[in-house]
Amino acid sequence: MHGRFIYLVDTHWTREPGVPPHAGLWQQELFDTHCERLEAAAVDLVVRLAPDFVIHGGDLCREATESDWHNARRVMERFGCPYYFVPGNHDISVRADRARVAGIFGVPGGCLHFERKIGGLAFLFLDSTHVWRKDAVQTIERDDPEFDPRNQKGIGVSAEQVEWFERTLAESDPAAPVVVVTHCPLVGAAGYPVRFRKEKPVSASLPEWDSRWLVPIHDTWVMPLEQRRAELLHLMRERGNVRAVLAGHQHSAHISVVDGVVHCTTSAMSAWPFEMRLIEFDDRGMTIDTVQVAAPDLIEASYRPEWGNEWVAGVSAYDRQATVRWDRSV
Repeated sequence: MHGRFIYLVDTHWTREPGVPPHAGLWQQELFDTHCERLEAAAVDLVVRLAPDFVIHGGDLCREATESDWHNARRVMERFGCPYYFVPGNHDISVRADRARVAGIFGVPGGCLHFERKIGGLAFLFLDSTHVWRKDAVQTIERDDPEFDPRNQKGIGVSAEQVEWFERTLAESDPAAPVVVVTHCPLVGAAGYPVRFRKEKPVSASLPEWDSRWLVPIHDTWVMPLEQRRAELLHLMRERGNVRAVLAGHQHSAHISVVDGVVHCTTSAMSAWPFEMRLIEFDDRGMTIDTVQVAAPDLIEASYRPEWGNEWVAGVSAYDRQATVRWDRSV
């Protein structure tokens, strides 16, 4: 077992002109005005590092449009290596989008949650873009006639995916490590940093997540649904062979260990600090490092200490580098 890959997330690539939906937020300052430079910077870094493959953790696009989907595919084809992805909430808007995205990217079987063994390591890719009602009993799509954002609880995997996840883990070798890829994290901060730049900035060093400057889970239906996360975490504890979870969505870097599983959330490639994870694995375990694009102009344009955005790069060294041992030894 061995491999070397790039994990990136929240690129929000677009070539469509117009004002972004959340204009004025620091973390969305550049992906409309510098879209081609952002694409080129990502491609240049991947090509320079020459990984065996790339995994994109979702929110490939700014919006779920035919144009943005095709553009994202063209960008990733420039990586010069195989690539895999899970969808994010910006990639899927209505039920039919899943089939459209699968068709454009040529996803085998047309399903956006799947299992792949790459370099001898098992990966489970999840589609965490399903919208759940407040009762957390039933999903509802945005194109359903009764859809109302005020009555939604959050997004997450479907009930069918939970069953598939349980079945797939049960059929796996209990001694063989598994890595889960999901756009919405299973653990982490209680929200994500989307406050307007005119507001008072947060501290440059946060000892803990400051909810005053985050959109908390209960205030927005685009946050991960707690019930589905709890079910997946329970199944992971029960089976015991999931060793790492790669995620994004929150536009900040954070690494933590829960029940012996390393949960690695990566900051957005659409804003400062413009970073990816470089991950290597072999028979003993996996190392996670953080790498930055060689684009000083983009970095300078997006870094705004007066807005308090420096903390999204991580609040400790462990948020930027970690080691995963398959046997869970230190």
